[in-house]
Amino acid sequence: MIKYLFFFLFSLNLVYAADKILVGSTDSNLGFLKIGAIQNILECAVAERKLQIKMISLPKQRIKHSFNEELLDAFYPISLEENKSDLGLFPLYIDELLLIYRKDEKPFEKLNVGGLKEDIEYLKKFDKRITKLYSVSSVDALFGGLERHRSDAVVVRRSQLTNEINLKNYKVESLHFEVMGLKVSNSFLRKTELSIEQLNKKFIHCLSAMDFKLENSKKELIYNELSKDFVEMSSRLLGPFPRYDNHSIQEKIWNSGDSKSRKELVKSILDNKYTRILKSFKAKYKYINEIFIFNKDGSLVSSLKETSDFDQSDEDKFKLLLSSKSFEVKHIQNIYFDRSEEVFQLGISIPIYDDKGLFIGGLYVASDINELLLYYRLHL
Repeated sequence: MIKYLFFFLFSLNLVYAADKILVGSTDSNLGFLKIGAIQNILECAVAERKLQIKMISLPKQRIKHSFNEELLDAFYPISLEENKSDLGLFPLYIDELLLIYRKDEKPFEKLNVGGLKEDIEYLKKFDKRITKLYSVSSVDALFGGLERHRSDAVVVRRSQLTNEINLKNYKVESLHFEVMGLKVSNSFLRKTELSIEQLNKKFIHCLSAMDFKLENSKKELIYNELSKDFVEMSSRLLGPFPRYDNHSIQEKIWNSGDSKSRKELVKSILDNKYTRILKSFKAKYKYINEIFIFNKDGSLVSSLKETSDFDQSDEDKFKLLLSSKSFEVKHIQNIYFDRSEEVFQLGISIPIYDDKGLFIGGLYVASDINELLLYYRLHL
């Protein structure tokens, strides 16, 4: 009876759905990626057609069935690997497959591993040590089995972790990063009057323009873990840093095409005594994707790769430091999708002071959020 009621209500909704895109979702924990943000990205992508995006939360077992019955125009999450030959929009976020075992456990050559029922067949290919798998229906049961020594380890996606699980209580290995996205139907394309290539181009544009806001409590969680490392980094950069009478001249040279002056300026930024220090930071902290130093005026001092601008003074990464006396929670910014790197990044600014305690500039780090969470064993 419930089954028929479910489909009746869905069908009733579809009568009025010609101007709506119906998107099904599960209750996966996507950390910084909230349903409202996903809705905003999709509304941006179909803005020209003035279609309404309607998000519908469904039990996991209902999602694919409802999609196959054409009661949904799209659903998420689905991995790129699962969806290679079908229509989809990627990436929506990057998930991570984690191997988690007890802190007191020694490394095994062979592992008896627990996993969620729907993932069992999929998990076998990721670690040759996994010789035996047993399945359970919930994450709580999975970790309960680990604590009771029913298994040597568990394999779980980061998005499947609940907020109650503290990864610091376990040893954690990353087995695989998964590109996750939305599966879309032909009805989605018909309503938008777009090809999948056109839709994906608009989707990526809207995703790249999105600023994924982190709650302050989550910024505090990250700050508490990395502040010691970041303060230590800034303490190795005591200056003095070069300054310019008018850095707008350098900004003009920086954007002057292939001129000799530009080549000399770029070389001076990418190859100096601070570049070697930045390389050592990047080698130690694998989550660093981009790192550069700017002086107290916002002019670039040193970088490992060319930045779009020489003058950073009009950027939040610089402005956030001006009223600060030390590294603070507010210097941890929001998450954004870096199109060139194809990763979700977290921007972090650190003030730099000389040996007299005077502000002389800042260090900016763009961190791969997945690698950063893994390094500090955090879960958002």
